[in-house]
Amino acid sequence: FNGNFVVLTTQTLLSTLLVLVTAEFLPKSLFLINPNSLLSFFAIPVMVMYWVLYLPVYLIVTFSKFLIQRALKLPFSEDKPVFQLTDLNHFVSNTLHIENKEEDHEVDKKIFNNALEFKTVKVRECMIPRTEITAVALDDDIEDLKRAFVESGHSKILVYRQSIDDVVGYCHSLELFKKPKSIQDILTPIIIVPEAMLANELMIQFITDRKSLALVVDEFGGTSGLVSIEDIMEQIFGEIQDEHDDEDWVEQQLDERTFLLSARHEIDYLNDRYGWGLPEGDYETLGGFILSITEEIPQEGQVVDAPGFIITIESKLENRIETVRVELDGSAED
Repeated sequence: FNGNFVVLTTQTLLSTLLVLVTAEFLPKSLFLINPNSLLSFFAIPVMVMYWVLYLPVYLIVTFSKFLIQRALKLPFSEDKPVFQLTDLNHFVSNTLHIENKEEDHEVDKKIFNNALEFKTVKVRECMIPRTEITAVALDDDIEDLKRAFVESGHSKILVYRQSIDDVVGYCHSLELFKKPKSIQDILTPIIIVPEAMLANELMIQFITDRKSLALVVDEFGGTSGLVSIEDIMEQIFGEIQDEHDDEDWVEQQLDERTFLLSARHEIDYLNDRYGWGLPEGDYETLGGFILSITEEIPQEGQVVDAPGFIITIESKLENRIETVRVELDGSAED
């Protein structure tokens, strides 16, 4: 046993000494004598290996790009993002969890997450729908325009020729101080954008053109809605109230499991506020969710069954759902 131990110790010491001398001290000492000449000398075999391997590597990379782009129909990018949106979200969530101050930073976290997702938000998600637009005809008189300002409480009113699908511009309430003789005298051109346009691109256009209002059109060129710079900012900072906002959407909790709500409430808002699991889809509001189930305009008193919810139509205004009663059946809450 003692003999084996001596042999093992001797081998360890010799191998350590050999590695230190040949791999550490000797190379460093030699290169310190004449580093430039030795670097040029040893660079020759490296360059030879580079040129020998260049062609096969180039062919493999080219074939891989062709396979990804042509055969698999997938996008190819050589960009290497270090920190993606998902990473940022996880970083913020983990930081708040570690600090154990989530209740203090909940608003900041929501704004941060909204800012991260802002690049994917489309104009359609921000706009005021066509049915809620206040507008006057171009050939109406100034008194009609004044009346529209007073009744709506808005600072800007759309102007159209024959119908709301033929918008020619808008009028600002401040222009009335100029005592115009006709609407044409104070008409301001309006930006026209498609529903599918990204909200961040429209924000840049607003800033560049020094505008604050845009008309949203659908794929057929008809008026789909109206969007302002305030509507876009609300996608990041949440609801912004000013002296012109008079929205009074119904929101009452009748009992522990029953709610009376306006159909204009957004799905995201209801899920965040009450912890519900209303599914997301090609709609933004509670009314849109109901229409996606019924596939027709429901009648007053009609009951709509949804997974986890029993929804009753309480009131309508023409073809628009106004208020609904939502009852939880036990599986709605997370």
